[in-house]
Amino acid sequence: HAFQNEDYVARDTFTSNKVDSTGMILGGWFETNQNSADAVIMLGPGSIATYDSITNSGHHAIRIANTDTLTAQYNYIANFGMSRYDAGGIYSYTGDSIINHYRLIDHNIILNSNQVSAGITGDLSEWGVYLDGFSNYTTITNNTSENCWTGGMLLINSDNVTIKNNTFYNCGYGLGYVNYDN
Repeated sequence: HAFQNEDYVARDTFTSNKVDSTGMILGGWFETNQNSADAVIMLGPGSIATYDSITNSGHHAIRIANTDTLTAQYNYIANFGMSRYDAGGIYSYTGDSIINHYRLIDHNIILNSNQVSAGITGDLSEWGVYLDGFSNYTTITNNTSENCWTGGMLLINSDNVTIKNNTFYNCGYGLGYVNYDN
């Protein structure tokens, strides 16, 4: 990982960085760990990733998860999901035991997912913006997702989400919404 904060208490700012080629070696990460091969992981409350250029990511380019008030804004992301499936240019996860009040995903350019399939069974999805597992109260505005294999944006079990002024181009789907009941 280029940057990872797992203490869940620090407010971190990751800004104006260039991150290239993370998690690109097949088998060079823990295959059973869904958190492997991500470029930037923001977990501390109030953390911000902004004005970054993130290219050639093995899995998620930016993962915001497990806490509240996270921001991914004005980032350029190209070529994600290069060595792992089920990836997002910007991926958000909360889980049902964490109360999330606000997240912002705004003015990001997300280009070119890679459809990894060698030796993989199951979900091969690649989404520009990917809200997973109760990423409630998220605002997603002014983003562009282009050439994302499965689609521009996916919401799974996420409520009270504001989606406005986003552009999806040459993606499998524009928007997907899934609500699982247990």
